[in-house]
Amino acid sequence: MILYAVVLILIMIGGCLAAIGWLERRRFPRMGIPSGKMLYADLESREQILVSRRYGITGRPDMVVRRGRSVIPYVYRRTDSDTPRKNHVVEMGAYFIILEEEFPGFVVPYGILRYGGRSFRVENNGRLKARALYIVNRIRNDYGEPERNHSDKERCMRCPFSSACYQTLIKNEHSQPQWIP
Repeated sequence: MILYAVVLILIMIGGCLAAIGWLERRRFPRMGIPSGKMLYADLESREQILVSRRYGITGRPDMVVRRGRSVIPYVYRRTDSDTPRKNHVVEMGAYFIILEEEFPGFVVPYGILRYGGRSFRVENNGRLKARALYIVNRIRNDYGEPERNHSDKERCMRCPFSSACYQTLIKNEHSQPQWIP
């Protein structure tokens, strides 16, 4: 009898969680978030960083959604604008590069940039990605690679960039993040 009650409670909890998820998904279109399976959310991914090892860049879009064989980044900015700002579009270009490497076999056709009550679709193309890489290289040439400024292993363990940092004091290989399908 106790086992039956426990199973019933678990089913009820599962149903409540499913209903909450359904309500959240209904809210997505109003916020400009594409429908689909959420693969990554900055606040829910335990500070994991998305990495392009090939180009040495990292990023944390607000959300990544999967629709079929497509992966779509979503970025929210607390500002109002009638047009996407250039620096935010270039940032989206960097996310395209990172996501194409992090999710092999998937296509990243576009991203959504959200300002207040407006959403903008940013198309993924070679020109935008080349612009993002150009800016990354200019920053590296002007300022150099950042150097770790401590020798504290505990501090590295708390750093959200430790999995992508070539100077980390924690010896771990970059493993495929758990949100990849």
